[in-house]
Amino acid sequence: MITLEVDGKNHATTSDIVLLIDRSGSMSGSKITAAENAAKSFVNQLMPDPTKTNVRIAVVSFAGGVSVDSGFKTAADKQDLIDAIDFTANGGTFIQAGLRQASALLSSSVADSKNIVLLGDGEATYSYGIDNPNDYLEFWRNSGFMNMRTDYRTTSDVSMSDFNYSSTVGAGTSTHTEYESGTWYRNYYRHGASSVAEAGFIKDSGHTIYTIALDTDTEGTSTLNNVASPGKSYTGSAGDLTSIYNSISAEIVYAAEDAVITDPLGAMFSIPGIDATNYNDHIHVSRGTVSWDNVTETITWNLGNITEVVATMWYIVELAPEASPDVDYPTNQSTYVDYTNINDEDATMYFPIPEVKITEGPPPSTGILTIEKEVWIDG
Repeated sequence: MITLEVDGKNHATTSDIVLLIDRSGSMSGSKITAAENAAKSFVNQLMPDPTKTNVRIAVVSFAGGVSVDSGFKTAADKQDLIDAIDFTANGGTFIQAGLRQASALLSSSVADSKNIVLLGDGEATYSYGIDNPNDYLEFWRNSGFMNMRTDYRTTSDVSMSDFNYSSTVGAGTSTHTEYESGTWYRNYYRHGASSVAEAGFIKDSGHTIYTIALDTDTEGTSTLNNVASPGKSYTGSAGDLTSIYNSISAEIVYAAEDAVITDPLGAMFSIPGIDATNYNDHIHVSRGTVSWDNVTETITWNLGNITEVVATMWYIVELAPEASPDVDYPTNQSTYVDYTNINDEDATMYFPIPEVKITEGPPPSTGILTIEKEVWIDG
């Protein structure tokens, strides 16, 4: 088995992160348990060294209301953060209020990078009132007898000055709340749209929002995708949360960017059973994506950012039956990682190339020889 490992020393920049977690009733059971466990893992990954102060994390949770479960802490107080990630799921979902509270915490931040990481199912059931909601309506649907009634709903184009932050609308049970009706029409608040509007104010201030949509429906996914900064939305189930948080942590704190590993197999080695349709079953990565060139027998691993958390790729190879005894055969050809360093310069580092030979004597009891190759990047 061949194992490649890539790790680095993160930039000496500062990052403030608000973990924003949905604890509404729709997150009950296995959802909230998985959310807590993954969030704790996220804290541990971003804070491996208790002496470092470049990363601060706060915890905010929301249901029908919002609570600051922990203000900003550094790695020295990591256990306080982990202890704060302990929720009971019940009530409605006030995403807009959660975002507003997270933004308030970041308003006094002087960190180089300011981030909100929102985990939830995206089904907003509360929002703040709008002073002139009819100024922000779009067609929603036809309803009623013979579809003769027209329903309208509020959009995400609401200006900050038109939100009434002292007024809450919604009953906590629906993504839309009616506020006006006539013979042939009804007007509704769309709570998810107000959440998207609030996120827009935050992004305009230079903060980055990551979202994780957990086992949600079309409305919830749409809300969280639009709340997120471009390219920062994730969707998954409970079992995906740890890997998603790993990807987010690698985007926030990293040693190098745009890492691509090129790994061609040695001439006398092959991956048994692999082809252009099933390579993901044979090549395994802890983060990033892989592709396989069936002609050149080359793996390309698109890792993205390199961090202090080790990224791993592994696969099983076999030596050609015509291999001669007592001859050293390289398991791979020149294997290297291309990346962008902290000075925004293109750089390359090479992995060591192990060699294997057939010797007399019994094979290993497992029938698998593990070979590890590692590079370490300091920016």
